[in-house]
Amino acid sequence: MAASKRSALDGAPKMTAMRERPFRVALAKLEAQPLQITVRGSAAGSVPLDYSALPEAVLVEKGSGASLHTELTLPEELEAPVEQGQTLGKAAVYQGEALLEEYEVRAAADAPRMTVRDAIGLLWQSLTGEA
Repeated sequence: MAASKRSALDGAPKMTAMRERPFRVALAKLEAQPLQITVRGSAAGSVPLDYSALPEAVLVEKGSGASLHTELTLPEELEAPVEQGQTLGKAAVYQGEALLEEYEVRAAADAPRMTVRDAIGLLWQSLTGEA
């Protein structure tokens, strides 16, 4: 008996079904995106933000991309220490009023707590003008 050949596409939706619900890639608007947050108690003074968890685009039904927007929830400032990769806030992607997804906004670098040695070094730099 000969074995019947099966395709990897057997049972997959037909292309005609995909035409019924056209989709398009849309960009979620992210307005007033801060690049860093102030860190109190650190010689660094601030920490850069990492938005890499946010998608560059979102797949939505055709014609609904204009209603996409992103809302950021971030603190005004942080207290040291802050570690690279630490979650600092979130970015929520909405389509109209409906929440599609939330993504973490993380610290892109460390901001260690200032030590006495750091404070003396900063004082010395300010007095001598050395960088």
